[in-house]
Amino acid sequence: MFKQRYPSIRFTAIVCFVLVSAFTAAWAVQTYYASEVIKKGKGGNLKIVNAGKDKIGAKITNGSLDAYLEEQGLNEVEIQVEMTEELVECDDDTYYHLEFTFGPSGAHMDPPLKLILKGKYVETGCNVWLFDENGEAIEGKRSDEGDKIVFYISHFSVYGYDDYDYY
Repeated sequence: MFKQRYPSIRFTAIVCFVLVSAFTAAWAVQTYYASEVIKKGKGGNLKIVNAGKDKIGAKITNGSLDAYLEEQGLNEVEIQVEMTEELVECDDDTYYHLEFTFGPSGAHMDPPLKLILKGKYVETGCNVWLFDENGEAIEGKRSDEGDKIVFYISHFSVYGYDDYDYY
């Protein structure tokens, strides 16, 4: 008589674990983009909206890129921001790590760009520091309501932020 074979429970559990781990890893890091053309004498707004609709805004004041545009011999420039969101598990805590890459690299602004974090990235009691690629800290200011954090960035670079409370 023909005997039909079924996968063992152990084999099925291992396959399920591998699949769940792969899907979890794939969804643990998400990347979002925004871009805007800024003309001489003008400003603009970049809005990054993640899958959870937690808006992040980057506001460029009118004329703040004019010195950079003069140096480059341009009348306008397309600026971009890429935000990578990673959900990090550390000890018994889970927090968000954000990395912002602003371009074009080397562009500088006066007055500085205003980066505004809202939503799930603004936990009560979390740090309000943004670090550039050289490790320089930029202190943010929490709103009176505590629902957003504002950072002022004077040059385009790579910046990192996480809502983990180190203290």
